[in-house]
Order: sequence, then structure tokens, then C-alpha cells
Amino acid sequence: MGNVTKLPDKPVREWLVIEKVLRADLTELKADQDMINHVCAVLRPIFMEYAAADFVMETPVEPDVLMKALNAWVHALTSGLFTQIALREIELYQLRGSK
Repeated sequence: MGNVTKLPDKPVREWLVIEKVLRADLTELKADQDMINHVCAVLRPIFMEYAAADFVMETPVEPDVLMKALNAWVHALTSGLFTQIALREIELYQLRGSK
């Protein structure tokens, strides 16, 4: 039973995929490495809190129960992400002042 490879948890693996795409997109937009590192460092915990929440249902499940649970998960995800966007917009407003 020698070597056992432990894979990262699913949310960590999902983040690594998203981070790779995000870094490539930001590089293409001419963001510098410090800025890219900062953005990834800020977004990772937000992703872990909202987007990486497990959606697990016991089987078998009635389709309407599944749909309600899925809708609740999507609502929680989008609400959490929009809250984070709003917080960033408040920070920008405070830094830039009103126009």
C-alpha cells in the first residue's frame, strides 16, 4: 500500500481551474503580476464561501424537491456574490468619491 496520493478537496480543485482561466484573462488584459495575485487572493475566499458550497441531495428525490433545492442553492450563490460585488463598489465609491 506504499504511496497514496491525496487529492485536494473538490472546492480547491475547482478554484484551481477558475484561477488558471482568471490569470490568463487578466494577463491578456495587460494586468501586472502583483495585480493578478491580489485579485486571486481576494476572490479565492469569496469563491470558497459561496461558489464552492456542496449541492448534495439524497437519492432518489422527487423532481420538484430537487428543483426547489437547486433554486435555493443558486439564489444563495448569486446573493452572496452580488453582496461581495456591492461591497467592492462601496470601496470604489469611497476611494473615488461621488461623481
